[in-house]
Parts: sequence; structure tokens; C-alpha cells
Amino acid sequence: MSLIVGITQSRGAKGVLLDPRSYQEMVDALGILKLTAAGERDIEAGRVTDHGSTIASVRERLNARHENRQT
Repeated sequence: MSLIVGITQSRGAKGVLLDPRSYQEMVDALGILKLTAAGERDIEAGRVTDHGSTIASVRERLNARHENRQT
């Protein structure tokens, strides 16, 4: 059960009271929106790589990390 209460003063909205679950859902949704907006800005600025290049880069890093642990 979610609880959302509007708080008014002189017939105008002054605040909102949320239960912890509703608050966490709102915070999570806001975080996703911020990440999406950042991703869109990266795309517009051309800061992107294709899937194949990204996978190759990750594999190189993992292999280097694995080799460093063995020495």
C-alpha cells in the first residue's frame, strides 16, 4: 500500500508526504531519467563507440587484469 499525502496552505500546494517505498521508487525513477539524459547528451556529442569495439576493449582490460594477477 502506498501513501501519498498532499500538504496545502491557503489552498496552495506546499508539500508532499510519501511513504518510504513510494519515495524510493521516485528516487530510482529519477536516477534512471538522469542516466538516460546523460546518455542522450553523449550521443549528441558523438561520444559513442560501436558494440564490437566496446567488447574488444573490455576483453583487453580483463585479460590484462588476469595476467597481472598471475605474475
